[in-house]
Amino acid sequence: MKYIVVIVLVVCVYSCKKNNKENEFTKTFVQKEEIQLVNPKIIVNNVIIDTSSSIIASLPLDQTVIRYTTDGNEPTETSEKYTDIISISEPGTYTFKAFHPEFKSSGSEQVSFFKKGIDVDIFSLITPLNKQYPGQGESTLVNHKKGTLNFRDGEWIGVTEPFIAIIDFKTKIFLDSVDIGYLVNTDAWVFNAKISN
Repeated sequence: MKYIVVIVLVVCVYSCKKNNKENEFTKTFVQKEEIQLVNPKIIVNNVIIDTSSSIIASLPLDQTVIRYTTDGNEPTETSEKYTDIISISEPGTYTFKAFHPEFKSSGSEQVSFFKKGIDVDIFSLITPLNKQYPGQGESTLVNHKKGTLNFRDGEWIGVTEPFIAIIDFKTKIFLDSVDIGYLVNTDAWVFNAKISN
């Protein structure tokens, strides 16, 4: 009889300890509400608008809703709901964010569209191109396309010397401003451009 009492007592003590450990584990386990959604994936065929462009937003997770704004503000759960491809015909900025009933909302993804500029009549590149980044040759800089973040996609040109080019237009124009786009990825030895007047 003594043995039975001892065994029962040991089982009770072990069970209590196990339950305490389970309670501690439950307390430290991350709740769904604390997990943040990844940002929605945004695909744009061109940010320079000639006639039109389009945006596709996606995040393949059940019950996820993607919302967006067109005024530069952060999307909320009451913002416009993304349901299908958005056709773009005017310059503007679109901001996207994903929401889910069981997770924290994602960060935001933003894309801006620009009106096509004036066509160049003559473009002559004086500086030699880097062999690793030839792009599409001289036309790369005047094709009204904006490069992606992938510098190996064949759409970027690279130079290691001061960049010199001759640009001429069909008619006499007065320039208010010039927009220059460049990519920086120091891990891949693609460095910041130094611009001087």
